[in-house]
Amino acid sequence: MSEDTRQEKRGGRRAGAGRPRIAADKKQERPNHGIRAWPDEWELIQRFSRAVRLDKEMASVALEILEKHIEKREEGDGQHDEKH
Repeated sequence: MSEDTRQEKRGGRRAGAGRPRIAADKKQERPNHGIRAWPDEWELIQRFSRAVRLDKEMASVALEILEKHIEKREEGDGQHDEKH
């Protein structure tokens, strides 16, 4: 294909076309993380994700409380003679 024909047709590289390039040090993308979850689990994950984005410190505190509660429950599972 000759150079003249290419210039007449659409497509290809054109000055000013496309998304502007961003310098590597200016790029700020969150990395992708894959996770599989059932629909009801995914709802909880989305809710927690929104909470993390709104207030990361508060979400961290809430998660620590939840983890401590789960640890206590797991410790108590082996003891059948005590009533909780």
